[in-house]
Amino acid sequence: MESVGIRQLATELGVAPNSLYSYVRDKNDVIHGAVELAFGHLEIPEASGGTWKERVSELCTWLRSRLLEHPRLVATPRFAEGAPFPFIAFPATVGLVLHEAGFEGEELIETVYAVFYHTVGFVTMEVSRAQHGVPTETDEFLVKQLDPEKFDAAMQERAAQMVPLIRGLDLDAVFERSLRGMLDGLPSPDATRRRKAGTRAKH
Repeated sequence: MESVGIRQLATELGVAPNSLYSYVRDKNDVIHGAVELAFGHLEIPEASGGTWKERVSELCTWLRSRLLEHPRLVATPRFAEGAPFPFIAFPATVGLVLHEAGFEGEELIETVYAVFYHTVGFVTMEVSRAQHGVPTETDEFLVKQLDPEKFDAAMQERAAQMVPLIRGLDLDAVFERSLRGMLDGLPSPDATRRRKAGTRAKH
């Protein structure tokens, strides 16, 4: 996507480059349009039931799968610029689940975007890893990046043992683990309301 240019696009379409400027301002518009075409009309599935955490997790797993269908779009730096806008239906759907669970107001919005950014951010890193691979330098080189003034020999040895495991990460498992950890770390709406009520009572 980063190599696409207006002249190249015009050539492939068989038109003069200037004619494209009737429709797009620049290359950014082209990429944003591609993002809109790929993601702007997604039909968000209805979460099938269970607890609110299970339903949100199901939605996030679905979004990750859709993003991974277009890795080159996700990889372009311009993807992040307009990322929230083609996906309005997704935060809205997650918001409905959270609202039914009792989230309200600022807490609701913060939780919706925490979930959305977690998913998009994870996929962005995942796509970059898939494109460029784990660093190809030797394991010894990677371990040497640990500052010896901060990490002793024992720590460096443990790091050397970990590097092969890092190379073989199961990213499906990592996503599931990270998402579960984030959702489990969120306070329930009832707990938040009790805390706020207690704070008001003290004052």
